[in-house]
Amino acid sequence: MSDKELQEIDGPRQQELISNAKKFVDLTRQKREINQHLKELNEQLAQLEEWVIEDLTTTGVDRMSVDGMTVYTQNQLRCSAKNHEQLTRKLLEYGMGDLIVFGPQKLKGFIGKEADVEKLHPEIVELLDVYVQTRVRARKAD
Repeated sequence: MSDKELQEIDGPRQQELISNAKKFVDLTRQKREINQHLKELNEQLAQLEEWVIEDLTTTGVDRMSVDGMTVYTQNQLRCSAKNHEQLTRKLLEYGMGDLIVFGPQKLKGFIGKEADVEKLHPEIVELLDVYVQTRVRARKAD
């Protein structure tokens, strides 16, 4: 709608439209500022996470209470295909095509259940990058 078309709308309706549009613009700006702030916080957290993991690991502390929150490490299994096409062929060859349909989360879940990777065919294992990622978490203290 052009400004000329806006002027053709009756007074009260025009004012309501302008008011709502101004609120929308204001909230959009606020959201962008918050997202930028969140990005900066996440960058700071990522750097601190490395230090906290190192400190907890070297001191042998597995969890600690700080300011009403429990800080602890959590290991997460990660899995990705080194070569997606080859992995797809091998999964189909060994009757594991359902892992392809559901994607990486299904594959990660399967690998997690089969923590003994030796149960998988060696040709599939060599096409996977399976590793444990340590992350720092904080939750409200008990």
